[in-house]
Amino acid sequence: YGLMTDTSASDSGSIIWREGLRSHKLLGARGNVAFKLDDNQRPIASFTFRGIYNAVTAASALVHADATFTGWKDIAPLSQALTTFTFAGQAQALWSLSASQNDTILFRDLPGQKNVQLIGKRNFTGKMKIKTPAVGTTNLETLCTGNTVSTYALVHGTAGGSILTLNGRAQTRMPDYGDESGEDVASVDLHYVSSALSTDDDLALVLT
Repeated sequence: YGLMTDTSASDSGSIIWREGLRSHKLLGARGNVAFKLDDNQRPIASFTFRGIYNAVTAASALVHADATFTGWKDIAPLSQALTTFTFAGQAQALWSLSASQNDTILFRDLPGQKNVQLIGKRNFTGKMKIKTPAVGTTNLETLCTGNTVSTYALVHGTAGGSILTLNGRAQTRMPDYGDESGEDVASVDLHYVSSALSTDDDLALVLT
């Protein structure tokens, strides 16, 4: 799953959900996504949408048989056995990794136009917490002062059909060092960037 060059041309979606005896509907919805990956936790993707409101309607009560999860796979938490993480070409011990989309989402209700649009340049930020690498291996401060763009790859899962890979390209800010249960760790803010103006490789999600 890659990023679009022109976010304003992205498809919209219809979101329909039931709550109690009420049925809700949101049309023409567009929004943002955030990824959160923490040690010993399942990877999480969170979505925030804005759309055109439709009046709530009456619905029958939910019953267990309404939900079918056939084909859904229960993803395992991040661990040494199932997860690898490389940053700036080196394997790293990962505590947490995040990426948050901060695109501008606008609702417009004009004569002849009523929709939700994504406006302006795509913007991803995030944070990485890793075991502080040796200065001679991965110098986080030099990467910051040099405005270096580093790539990372997080691969989670080993069985075909259940492997999640998150690839990113980001500039790093100055690390914040701390102690995590006796481990020397570094927390680093990330600003995601593409390799060129016409290229959309700042973030990609691959499922295999």
